[in-house]
Amino acid sequence: MKRDINKVDDTIITAKRLIKQKLYSDPDIIEVLNNPNLNPEEPDSYVGKNIFDYIRIPGTITEPTNYICFDIKQNSIAQYNSYVKEMYYIFNVYVHQDNIDTPYGMSRHDLLGYLIRDIFNYSNFMGNQLELKSDTPGIMDEYSSSRSLIFKTNTTNSLNRAVRTNKYEFSDMVEDNNGF
Repeated sequence: MKRDINKVDDTIITAKRLIKQKLYSDPDIIEVLNNPNLNPEEPDSYVGKNIFDYIRIPGTITEPTNYICFDIKQNSIAQYNSYVKEMYYIFNVYVHQDNIDTPYGMSRHDLLGYLIRDIFNYSNFMGNQLELKSDTPGIMDEYSSSRSLIFKTNTTNSLNRAVRTNKYEFSDMVEDNNGF
């Protein structure tokens, strides 16, 4: 690849990396995910098992498992300022019915939803304040309950942070691809 993939300058990829890190670094999140097969002293091991940086619906599972899935959506560019875009941070929590109860007197999916709100709502994540726009309960299937949380922020509209040029337009990449 011609691009340095270790230095990707992309809002979504950077935000996903930071969200993942915030989730697995929070000891309360790790405790409430309640995975007896993983060591809470190695919280990054929950990534790919209980924490996913994409929206997914877990398939049929034989043991009670809980999940946090998240993704990011660019909804639109501001109508009166094309340098600004709306970003939505979407979190889905899925909890198996056999694991819904907690020792704290509340349902596990509600508790995970609270913890996500507590971490991200009105935080200045990625330099822009997130604001909770939706917190919706639901069901995934006959065995699992869910909660979906959506946070909104406005941010600059380009890889180059409000510069309206393509950094590859006159580079060697175009020469190689177009024969110039």
